[in-house]
Amino acid sequence: MFLVILFSSLSCCLFSVVFFFFFFFFFFVFFFVLRHFFFILFFVFFCFFFYVFLCVFILFFFFF
Repeated sequence: MFLVILFSSLSCCLFSVVFFFFFFFFFFVFFFVLRHFFFILFFVFFCFFFYVFLCVFILFFFFF
């Protein structure tokens, strides 16, 4: 059971990092097309931190 929780937490962290870098690169490429770059960057950071918060909440739910 502990190994399942550990594996899920590691995969969640890895997926969140990949998710964050993919979206950051994607919106950085569209920097020259879109003028509202800072708004998009704020949106990406908000989505990323919301996803991390969701993962942490799920892990705490599994632990307790």
